[in-house]
Amino acid sequence: GLKSPPAAVIINGDCAYLKGLPADYANLADCVAPLQAAGMPLHVTMGNHDDRQPLFEALKAVRPEASPVQSKHVGVIETPYANLFLLDSMYQVDVVTGELGQQQLTWLAKALDARGDKPAVIMGHHNPQFQAPPEGSRWTGLQDTAAFLELLASRKHVRAYVFGHTHNWSISRRDTLHLINLPPVAYVFG
Repeated sequence: GLKSPPAAVIINGDCAYLKGLPADYANLADCVAPLQAAGMPLHVTMGNHDDRQPLFEALKAVRPEASPVQSKHVGVIETPYANLFLLDSMYQVDVVTGELGQQQLTWLAKALDARGDKPAVIMGHHNPQFQAPPEGSRWTGLQDTAAFLELLASRKHVRAYVFGHTHNWSISRRDTLHLINLPPVAYVFG
């Protein structure tokens, strides 16, 4: 009903409750049906509570014909003023740890290098984790944070990393990179 509707909708991970069950995605499909009926493209990233196959079965519009990264759901949204790079940080279903992996980082580097003419905004579910967890504890953010941030820092057109996962809203900077922690729509922790 807006005079100028949004160009698209992006859900940045955790589209399901805990384990990415088909019923979770059926519910999500019902919730986003009005957006899709209005012609708004829907994009999703994978969070730790997601499961790719049931998500793709319920939301056929988000299933890629072929992913440029095997076993990951990634993509690029090109707009007139900036490019958005959607990453898949799911390590395993219902495991808090996030990981991009070398194959996805290689793809991201090539995709960024091919689109250096506009600012780049990177989106992924998991937060950067700047310190390793204590011995015997799991990573709660991206376990490959150092490699990821090094990749971003070496490309000056990368302006921001937008993430969720921590259930808290915050904005910070690391050198010239803006770190935007989206607020959750449920389960607010802080």
